[in-house]
Amino acid sequence: MSAEKVTNKMKIGKPPSDSTPCGSPLPTNNGIVAYYDGSRYLVETPRDYVPMDRQSIVSHLKRRGHKDPEGYICETQIDRYVRYAGPLAGKLRGCVQCNGALLLATSDPSIIKPAPGPCPTILSFITKLLGGDEHREVQIRRFIGWLAVGRAALVSGVRRPGQAIILAGPRSCGKTQFIRQVIVPVLGGRLAMAHKYFSGKTTFNGDLVGAEVLVIDDEAGSTRIEARRAIGESIKSNIFSGAVRIEGKFRAGFTFEPLWRVVIACNDEPESLMVLPPLSNDLMDKLMVFRCSRSLELTDPEFDEWRAAVAAELPQFVNLLARHKIEEGDADYRCGVSSFFHPQVVESMLELSPEHQLAALIRQAEAGESICLPWEGTAVALRGILTGPGASTRSDADRLLGSWVAATGVYLGRLVGKGVERLPMLDGDNRWKITLESGEVDTILNTAPPPAPI
Repeated sequence: MSAEKVTNKMKIGKPPSDSTPCGSPLPTNNGIVAYYDGSRYLVETPRDYVPMDRQSIVSHLKRRGHKDPEGYICETQIDRYVRYAGPLAGKLRGCVQCNGALLLATSDPSIIKPAPGPCPTILSFITKLLGGDEHREVQIRRFIGWLAVGRAALVSGVRRPGQAIILAGPRSCGKTQFIRQVIVPVLGGRLAMAHKYFSGKTTFNGDLVGAEVLVIDDEAGSTRIEARRAIGESIKSNIFSGAVRIEGKFRAGFTFEPLWRVVIACNDEPESLMVLPPLSNDLMDKLMVFRCSRSLELTDPEFDEWRAAVAAELPQFVNLLARHKIEEGDADYRCGVSSFFHPQVVESMLELSPEHQLAALIRQAEAGESICLPWEGTAVALRGILTGPGASTRSDADRLLGSWVAATGVYLGRLVGKGVERLPMLDGDNRWKITLESGEVDTILNTAPPPAPI
């Protein structure tokens, strides 16, 4: 695999033209370029920025014959102070300004240089993985468009939002290798596991700021609705908003606009699909849902050969992406390519949606004679019935409704027209009429927008 060495077109020690100057002109007789992040001095070398303490950098300055090491240290602390030093997603090595703060990107993403020629191994892999049914053409086309837009943003250095993609398929069908051998190398070569931050288990995201590809897998996922809802909110706030607040342990926070692409990989069993974010209306244009088929059945020696072949073809594949033209019917003004939802996966997801589960719990309560349909009352009263002592639905209802007080009312609102009717308010409380007449629960599956046209 050949890689294009991307370098900042700026003089050493000076920031890009759209940045605030890092400091006064650097001395030329000592050969040392350094920055200061509040605790360390970052000395630039051809390969890296080497962290040093005060004593070490003074020693290097003296060894290079610098006439005033202490003066250089003072100048660096004031004039070349950076809020953060480390890899930055989507940014080349050098100084970056964001919201008035100077940041130091200490490494480049790996940008593969395009080369003419065929890439049969990669194209065959994609065709087998995404081409398992009648939706193969649109799946492959939308994925190629998504990847091409992401790579174009990486090469240009201009941040552009892109949908989070969901890869749902059988165990060991090739999803993980698809991410690691194709998606990650094309989008900069840097990956981070993002489930803890996106699901709200931690507020620290400092370990994500240096990776262009953020991966969420079902093995680390949680079926609790709070975690699933948090993932959806995180996609909106981190990928489709402006600057993101970056917080690391024992480090000062800062804001930055990372070039992130989110990939969610899950098996297609119900318990695995339960880790995915609920399909709400405000999230539908921010997702792509692909159905994967089994694509790899290789022995260890065969896998090593296959992986080497994929790596060798990456320059040809990125050349194909660079020349790819998104068809007018596939174009989207915001993300470059419009979303796609595989009907079978979406149907399975909607069957597991919170409102569908609430309807099923009401049916269960009716069978256990805890409630008699048709029923009228408030969401609070319904919650009390479903979670009451001795109710057969208690455990499942507690898990579904969680600590979110408004959950019952929100889910009932999504069921309006599907066996649920909103009644006039009484004494300031919303009231509901629930019938769940035969066949109406099944129409919940029609609440998602139709798949994009082929």
